[in-house]
Amino acid sequence: MEPTTSSWTDSACPSWCARAHRLNDHPEDRRHQGPAQLVTLSIGSTPPTDTKDAMSVDIVIHADRPDGSAGEWLRIESTESTDVRLALTAPATRELIRALHIVLEQISR
Repeated sequence: MEPTTSSWTDSACPSWCARAHRLNDHPEDRRHQGPAQLVTLSIGSTPPTDTKDAMSVDIVIHADRPDGSAGEWLRIESTESTDVRLALTAPATRELIRALHIVLEQISR
């Protein structure tokens, strides 16, 4: 999908923006967003008790940047609820991936 521009945009869309921009967009919706990646996760209670207690949650992951902002975010959100909701900077996402990789290696031994 080719992004569109609107009179409220402060700058050109980044190359990854796939969101259509309309003149009447609500101020909170005036943002650039990349294409969503859909993932189904099994999540458990806190603290987890058993894998049989896990529930499936569909999440989307996409790049996000409010119009006029210099900072990009990676948003990870449930599609139907607020069960999962994270907004991470690119450096924070890299650090999370690094830490997840270490923990996965520990349990895979």
